[in-house]
Amino acid sequence: MSALSPINVPVPLIVFRKGIAPPDEILYFASNMPLKLIRNPTEDQLQELGRNCLESAEDLAHINAHPYRNVTVENGAQLLDFLRNQGNGGHCFLVSQDGEIVGFINYGSVIPHHRNAFGLVIGKRYTGRGVATTALSQFLSAAPALGIVEINGYCATANAAIIRVMEINGMVRDPSFQEDGTLKFKAN
Repeated sequence: MSALSPINVPVPLIVFRKGIAPPDEILYFASNMPLKLIRNPTEDQLQELGRNCLESAEDLAHINAHPYRNVTVENGAQLLDFLRNQGNGGHCFLVSQDGEIVGFINYGSVIPHHRNAFGLVIGKRYTGRGVATTALSQFLSAAPALGIVEINGYCATANAAIIRVMEINGMVRDPSFQEDGTLKFKAN
């Protein structure tokens, strides 16, 4: 599978008219990889996320490899509770590949003092295949239909994987952002 570039991003199969909310499941295709971003996930879908991506010690080590502001996830249930209670304009999308929940994207005030931020987690066993790059591309494409006009990505300076995912998707580093050990990227 070839890497995606900002010019070769997946195009949604469903086109939204301004002011009409998209359905709960948004289906996209990129390269050979059918992915869904699932908006407003059910409890069963959240539980599947937990089983597939948040249960094992390896999964938690993967999530905590590059903690943002030294905040770590102690257990999968803690993260699931956070995703259930997005509120305040927050959005949670589960990432599904071939009918299996493989990760999530959340957006809103998910990071204290950082507005319009997104978080992206792909389960350890699903990484290295372009899933994160494709999922972020789909989220960026769907954002206008959701009324989202500003998207920022924050990460630890050592998190080379998410930095690459953001750059491939055309996000640009904000050089004016000054916070020790943290980078900020903006969607164009």
